[in-house]
Amino acid sequence: MLFPGDPEIPEQEAKAALIWSQVEATLAQSEALVFIGYSLPEYDSYSRDVFRRFASDRHIEVYNPSIEHLAQFSREFGTHIQLFFTKIRRIPLRSIFLRLLLRS
Repeated sequence: MLFPGDPEIPEQEAKAALIWSQVEATLAQSEALVFIGYSLPEYDSYSRDVFRRFASDRHIEVYNPSIEHLAQFSREFGTHIQLFFTKIRRIPLRSIFLRLLLRS
């Protein structure tokens, strides 16, 4: 996912609001959230709020080479998520997608 900006910033409002509405519609239909290399920074409060709304009843996997970022996800979304401490280039994308497909 590419960060589409903050819809609360006036010069970005129309385009960002459209993109975020599409993101939320997609998240509403999803059964799982997979974060690869995303650090969940404090300043990114809008996306954090969006993800938090959809995280409680979904399977969540986080792949990140930073223990601190993994801890941030755990604090933000709770202990029901799966955390993987790994370098991004070593993430087995095929097996992740297969596992998620088999969950449905």
